[in-house]
Amino acid sequence: MINSYLNNQNDSWKNSGQQMVMELFQQMAERVPAYKDFLRKNKVDAEKVTSFEHIQNIPPIDKPSYIDAYPLDALCWDGELANSHLISTSSGSTGISYLWPRSSEQTLQIAIISEILYREFFEAHRRKTLFIITFAMGTWAAGTSTLMATDWVAQKGYPITIVTPGMDKTEILRIVKEANKYYEQLILVGYPPFIKDVIDSGLEQGINWQQLRLKFFLGGESFTENWRSHIQNTTGVKNPLTDIVNMYASADVGLMAHETALTILLRRLAASDSKILEGLFSDKRLPSVNQFDPRLRFFESPQGELLVSSRSGIPLLRYNTKDVGDVLYFEDVKLRCLEQEIDLQKEFNNVDSQRLLWQLPIVYLFGRGKFSATIYATNIYPEYVKVVLDNPNIINQTTGKFHLKTQEEIDYSQSLHLHIELKEGVEPNDHIADEIQRIFIAQVSQLSSEYSDTISIVGAKAYPKVALYKYGNSNYFPVGVTKKHA
Repeated sequence: MINSYLNNQNDSWKNSGQQMVMELFQQMAERVPAYKDFLRKNKVDAEKVTSFEHIQNIPPIDKPSYIDAYPLDALCWDGELANSHLISTSSGSTGISYLWPRSSEQTLQIAIISEILYREFFEAHRRKTLFIITFAMGTWAAGTSTLMATDWVAQKGYPITIVTPGMDKTEILRIVKEANKYYEQLILVGYPPFIKDVIDSGLEQGINWQQLRLKFFLGGESFTENWRSHIQNTTGVKNPLTDIVNMYASADVGLMAHETALTILLRRLAASDSKILEGLFSDKRLPSVNQFDPRLRFFESPQGELLVSSRSGIPLLRYNTKDVGDVLYFEDVKLRCLEQEIDLQKEFNNVDSQRLLWQLPIVYLFGRGKFSATIYATNIYPEYVKVVLDNPNIINQTTGKFHLKTQEEIDYSQSLHLHIELKEGVEPNDHIADEIQRIFIAQVSQLSSEYSDTISIVGAKAYPKVALYKYGNSNYFPVGVTKKHA
């Protein structure tokens, strides 16, 4: 597969993806009771759908119109839930927890993607490697799917050992202290804010991360490039283009896409120059940027929200993820780079990573619009808050976890509330809260001219009300529970 990543062109990837979608449609129309009924209700004659263009005229599916509308077994292949070999749950980020059957084919696809990443980025085929999976275990999808995929890779003969402490920080650090001497490298797998907490606690306990060969495989949410640089500097990671990799995954589908050397390079260039940012991604916000294999997952963005097609335990055809974003093919990326005077070939020569200049299509996303807040009709996005919390003056005071919301006060005025979790051992105090508010006003004003204008009009009414919480606060930040910013 890796040769195709290096050599396939735009048309080849598009054709492969569209062919996969066509085959998936035909199989779902025949074998999935819920989709049969969905087509009937939308007056679609499956036999007359003979091209990808025809499929684009069929309404996309989403949770309200499809997942919530049918019994769980009717959503599965042949109407048989019992044919699934595993059931995971979503984290309930939108308020409702869902059951997601998983098929062996789905697990195999995730394992194939993982193997390529482990080999090409982490060199796990030739280094004795300890994978420490710190995702929440139990029924949550991230932990179990990562465990199963990594075990599949290990069974192929890779020198990989897996340990699954979950989100038990004490156990994670004990494992690092006692086991690291037996391995050539450690891979920490988990949620970015929790991984930062592990690193910080390890430093307090005397762990010299810089003496270890450490790499990171992360997921659950995006992070800023300042955060990546902070982790690199703290742990001594050698190559930020290969050693700190984030994934785009969901309980519905599993691992869909992930960062690569190309996407990390593009993101770092965009983070350092607003002109490049807008030139590459047509927005002032820095998105999460990933590459995907259209033969396994296919993305579209006809109206600004990402649609994904996948042969999952619940097969999904043009499923609206509600993530705001877009798709770029490699030739489009090269053209946008040239317009910004970026020579990709030269950039990769400089970092000696030619084998990692993959020509896979890119999917980039800004998260879900409903997770943003507004103040006086100005959007405040989670990406803005991430930049604030990654400021060097406060990055060592917080875990990086936060809740952002707009609230209507008793007098019907609007206010912006920012709830932040402090690192373990850090006590809430006015100095930290005031500093966060000051940095928020300064940095968000730079990121958003609309917010700057709003402040000039309404003044302090647009300032965030910052509330600080001790580590593990049971109401806002219970230990072991991952929530989207809302």
